[in-house]
Amino acid sequence: MSKRYRLAAWLLTAALVLCACAGPEPETSPSAGNIRLYGETHGQQDLLDRELELWRTHYGEGERHLFVELAYYEAQLLNRWMEAEDDALLDHLFQALEGTAAGAPCVREFYRQLKARCPETVFHGFDVGHQYETLGAEYQAALEAEGAQKSEDYRLTVQNIRQGKDYYAGRGDAYREERMYENFVRAFDALDGESVMAVCGTAHIAGGDTLTEKLRARYGGQVSAENLTLLQGPLETGELEVNGKTYPADYYGEYDLSALLPAYKSRAFWRLEGACEDLSSWTATGNVLPYSNYPMTPQEGEVYAIHYILADGSERWEYHLCSGRLWNGQPATEEVTP
Repeated sequence: MSKRYRLAAWLLTAALVLCACAGPEPETSPSAGNIRLYGETHGQQDLLDRELELWRTHYGEGERHLFVELAYYEAQLLNRWMEAEDDALLDHLFQALEGTAAGAPCVREFYRQLKARCPETVFHGFDVGHQYETLGAEYQAALEAEGAQKSEDYRLTVQNIRQGKDYYAGRGDAYREERMYENFVRAFDALDGESVMAVCGTAHIAGGDTLTEKLRARYGGQVSAENLTLLQGPLETGELEVNGKTYPADYYGEYDLSALLPAYKSRAFWRLEGACEDLSSWTATGNVLPYSNYPMTPQEGEVYAIHYILADGSERWEYHLCSGRLWNGQPATEEVTP
């Protein structure tokens, strides 16, 4: 039996409430609930621990709706798993996510702990349709096997798959940010006044025309945002050689980029001590990196070494100077070269 129809068989055993027939996306009025956004670096154990603590607090206050940076149909699989007696659906989901930051073992364990401690949680996925050829196609096939082609669930699945196809066809990050906003608004306004917690990457939290700013334009003071990564200190301290000179360096970890930038695998960050005078004489390239991409808060006069690993296995080092540069209204570091 193929993976697609094996998943369909699993889903046929899960409860599903079907909604009204599909139609055009309705115009909605802004909901009166609050939105608490938390920015993370995906797949980091200490941040997942903090997010579980935060959700347990909000859950204890009566909240039940958790918005996650997943595709619509991936969150629906999590909701079906929440009602299941075993972890078959969860295991299948994470097999499909293997190799991405979202598929890290610590993320799987986060969901298992969440189910055990907050069993009435309802997930809402607001990202474009990642894994549309696997999880998306499988979930669509399962709905068809259930005869649910006229359901809202089916309409949103097909729509989300199209978003994923468009994004990976080259529509770019601005397209993705706009779709994430639309998906979030559609799900949030449908809750009719309930407050929610949402978790997403830091790139969607700070500065510029991000998801957070779009939501604030619609909901105003109902939206709060906190970048959890700014609470992190260095993972270790050592030394790093740059252009023939060794500097004391704080290491802030390696972070998966594959879900955000398919051409890249990961990047790692170091903060160099005493390097500003040396690198200030280097040539600025014009390549900038907004503060929201960093796992720490950049400070003027500091230098950062960033090690990229690309999807093809090649590597690249960049050295960024923090000198008060702005990019599209956001504070950013700028790459310099000898």
